[in-house]
Order: sequence, then structure tokens, then C-alpha cells
Amino acid sequence: MSMHEIESLVEYSVLAVAAADPVPKEARDIVHSLYLLQDQFDCGYTLLRTQQELEKLKYLFMLPPENLPEPERGEAMALRGEGGFFGKPSTYYYQKAGRACVTAGSPLWEKLCQNGTITGEGARPVHELPLLELAHLTVPLLRFLDQEIRVQAQGLWYTLFPVFSLIMLDEEDDETLKQVLALRDLLATPEAFSFCEESPDIEDEMDAEWFAPYLEWRQSGGVANDQERREKIMQLLGQQDFRAACALADGLPDDQERLYFRAVISLKYYQSPVLAGGKRPPDTDAFGLLSLPGTREALASLIGKLPGQDWGLGLSLACCDFLLDGDYEKAFGVMARAFEKELYKVLETKTDERDRQFFSALYALTFYQAVDLNLPAQKDEKRRLMKARAGTLLSLPEAKEAFLGLRGKKPESDWSCLYNCAICCILMGDGAEARTYFEQAAQLNPNNPAIPMALDQLDQTMQGRSPWEED
Repeated sequence: MSMHEIESLVEYSVLAVAAADPVPKEARDIVHSLYLLQDQFDCGYTLLRTQQELEKLKYLFMLPPENLPEPERGEAMALRGEGGFFGKPSTYYYQKAGRACVTAGSPLWEKLCQNGTITGEGARPVHELPLLELAHLTVPLLRFLDQEIRVQAQGLWYTLFPVFSLIMLDEEDDETLKQVLALRDLLATPEAFSFCEESPDIEDEMDAEWFAPYLEWRQSGGVANDQERREKIMQLLGQQDFRAACALADGLPDDQERLYFRAVISLKYYQSPVLAGGKRPPDTDAFGLLSLPGTREALASLIGKLPGQDWGLGLSLACCDFLLDGDYEKAFGVMARAFEKELYKVLETKTDERDRQFFSALYALTFYQAVDLNLPAQKDEKRRLMKARAGTLLSLPEAKEAFLGLRGKKPESDWSCLYNCAICCILMGDGAEARTYFEQAAQLNPNNPAIPMALDQLDQTMQGRSPWEED
């Protein structure tokens, strides 16, 4: 725990109170109690972070020294050159603004109420709230904060409340525990858990109950449901954290889906170094990985059993074959057959000839992208295959001509046809023509962020590529 975390918790909570609609009648008591809570720790002077909000709530009064009674007037005026604290207990003189920062409930505030300097709502007494009442009044108000700050505030309340309760909760009877658990249920969310230490200190039964949802969440791999688990696995794969990805995959309830993800993770483990220009690592069963032959066997066993996944499985099988025997031709053929099979399924549902032409070109382009991404850059052999026709799929030049021929037939799709032409040109090594098509697509669809992003990255994308015409 850091004092900065406590300061941030108080700051965000004050912002929430001020932003609440309607502002609760206990607002000044909440704010007063928050700063008394902060004073229990070695924190800095933080009221000026939320000066406007505190003034709005009639808790903070920024007064010139001339408005203060003696002896505080003289003490404050003596600090005009540098600022600082005066009086007992201390009041802060803010030199930059030339004002004394008087807070409700302080002895100086009481004097100012008595002499009529502070009147109305600002002169109403403030009271310190018990910790549980303070928390139950404040936490529901966090919803009035912007999303980013709300998540931080909720996380800080969840992680710090056990520390506060250790100091400020005198009783731990059944009623107290009931109120603590009700507060926990307001705060215990995956967003809040991300602020917890990996192994929180658990001193007693109350701590154990408080952190139980967090520990259960950690045991589940830090995901709330199976869909979040799948997304997290793919995120970890992108980071090449294979150990964590395997641990998450083991938590999937369906046997076939669990096998599928273990195979995908294992393939990525063996494939990544090869795509980066290195050597394939030796077979291993570390942290649940399959051997490469075992990966291929698992993928093959799942064909026809996972709806909508057959062409992805075919692509993965091709990658396994290439990694096992280095045969570009064989891998190319396996990948082509997987794409052909999926394209036939799509074409059976299309009656409009324009749609059939578009999807024929799109699947061909996607196939050659897959070849480009999944087979290592051994230039001559890969280049020969990229130029080759793959079974009944269109070749790259044919796919490009098909996209060009579709312009004007469905005007709303013209930008997409031009964009796909640009991708064809990239794969054929012609960066200049790709740029032309990207620019034409941008004119037709200026609000699509993918197009300027592709243009910005084009020079980098074309590194190591040269036009086919140079062969």
C-alpha cells in the first residue's frame, strides 16, 4: 500500500460526491470524514487537487488573510512570501492565490461562523461518519465518475478497505460482517481485482471473506466467463505467453474446445520462431503443450466437429505439415483445399452473380494472405507458389481483375473492391500501385480508419518485397 493510493482514493471519492446528481444531503459529512480518514496515514496536503469541488460543496473556503480574526490574520500574512501552514491545528496558506484554505469543522472555521464571516449552508456543522457508513454512502456515488476514474476508484476502495477497517473498525460482530460483505459485493468486480496484490494479506475471517471473490477470480485465470477466457487466450498468444495461455485453456469445460485451443497454442509455439527466421524448437510437453505430431493429430481429429472451424483447422494442418517436413508444395495444397471447401459452402448460399464473383475473389485473396503470413520467407519457393494457381481458386492477378470488374455494380462496395485490389498489389510486390488503390478507396470511404492506417504502414509492409515483373 502506498500513501499515494490513499490520496487518490480520497480525491476520486470527493469528485464523485461533487458530481452526484442529486448531491447527497450528507455530502459535507462525507467529504469531512474522507479527509479525517486520510489524516490517519502519512499523506500529503491534497485539498487543492479538488479545490473547485470542495468550494462548491461548502466544505472549503478560500479567504484572504484580511478576512481572518487575530491571531490567525497575522500568522497568515506572515506567510505571504512563501505559503505554508499556520495556527493549531494547522490551516494552509496558499501563497499563489493569496488565500487561506479554511475547512469546515476546523477551529478557525468555527470562529468565522461565530463572527458571521461564514453563513448559511457553509456554517452548518459537519460530523465524522463511522467507516462503514462513510463507505456505504461513498461507493454508490462512484458511478457518477468517468469510466476510467471510476474503475480506479472502485479498485482502490476494494484493495484499501481492509487496511482502513484494521484501524477504524472496533467491532467485528455479525451485523458488522454483514455490512462489510454488502460493501464487498458492491466493489468486487474484475476491474477492481486488477488493483489487488497477487497475494493479499489475510489477517482474520473478515479479510478472508473480503478477498474470497478475488481469490476465486484468480483461480479461474482472471476471467469472468468462457468467452472472456477465449479472448484472453488469444491475447496471450499474441504476447507469446504460452504458459499462461495453456493454463487458461485447461479451464475450458468442453473437451473438444479445450483440445482445439491446446493444439492452436502448441502450433503457435513451434511456428513463431520459424516465422521470425529461426529454427523450430524441439518437441516438448512443457506446461501442457502438445508435440508437433501430437498437434497435427489433434487438429485432424477435430475436422467436422467444431462448427465453422474446418477451414481454420485446414490452415493449421498445412502449417503443421510444413513445420514437420518443410514441403512448401504440400502445405500449399492442404491450405488450398481447406479454402476451396469453405468457398463452395459460401457460394451455395449466393444466387447473385456479383456476390459470387466478389466472394470468389475475396477467398482467393484471403488464401494468398494466409500463405504469405504462415509460410516462412524462403523467397524463391514461396514466390513461386504465390504466383501459382491454387486448385480452383483464382490466382492473385485474377482476383485483382475480379475486384476491378465489380466496381460500379454495387457502388456501396466500390471502396472495398479498391482496398482489396491494393492488398493484391502488396502481395504481388507493387507498392506504388497499392498506394494508388488505397488513395482511391479513401476518397470513397474517408471515415474508414483502416485505409489511412494501411497507407501509413505501406512502406514498412513493402520491405523485402519486389514486383513480380522483375523476375
